[in-house]
Amino acid sequence: MPHPVTAMLGVSKRRRLAGPCGYTRAQLHELTQSETMLDRIVQQSRHLVVWQKTLRLIDEMANEIPDPQITAHTSVINSAVESVVKVFISFSNYEVTRTMFTLHVKVDTIEAICRDGRSVTMSYESQQLRDFILCQISEHHIMCIQMAAKLLGWKVLSISNHVGVGDLESIGNAQGIMIASPNNNRVLSIRCAPGKPVRAYVKRSPNSAECRLTSAVQQSKWVGINDFYQEICLNRLEGSDFAQKIETIMACFMPDRSEMYA
Repeated sequence: MPHPVTAMLGVSKRRRLAGPCGYTRAQLHELTQSETMLDRIVQQSRHLVVWQKTLRLIDEMANEIPDPQITAHTSVINSAVESVVKVFISFSNYEVTRTMFTLHVKVDTIEAICRDGRSVTMSYESQQLRDFILCQISEHHIMCIQMAAKLLGWKVLSISNHVGVGDLESIGNAQGIMIASPNNNRVLSIRCAPGKPVRAYVKRSPNSAECRLTSAVQQSKWVGINDFYQEICLNRLEGSDFAQKIETIMACFMPDRSEMYA
């Protein structure tokens, strides 16, 4: 029978010594089930293909999605059948807030480990990894808004990683955040969906001096509860990326400038 060039003819040396050494049945069974050199070569080749596809996908997404920036750092200490790459998502000039996750590329699977300890196991298909990165980008938008609100004195009203209203998303779940200005006269509602543009809405809440209380509404916080949100066109705002545009919106609605944009 034909044999590969790298394979030996006949049995191995250990199996030839099985008879004189008096191997038991369990030991002989273990020899037959051991991994051969050809199996190791096949596993290394399959891992190399998955590894190259993973790096190529990250480079393509970094070119397709300039906002935010996607950078990858590969580890120099890898095994023949497992490699590690760390992916960072950040905005320009806002590197303090960044999302990081680690990809463990194996023979047939890719395991993603997030910063908070969550672990996601995916197959070698590139589409699954692409959907995962898009979901991480959506989470990074929410994290950036939360950090900007903290720095500018805005109050976070609610954060949801699974928004239950609106259209059903084809990839993952939509995420949303609601923040209020320091003097509570503006409320921003921002919705981030994987693979879709970010949508921002603003609602104006009258202050206590502008409220007209009645017998039915006796507190000022209930006056603007029925007001509608107005969508903000982010494409027309100044700023090179999403983080700068959100910072511009918050700065316009600060207490000392609220009356200019009333």
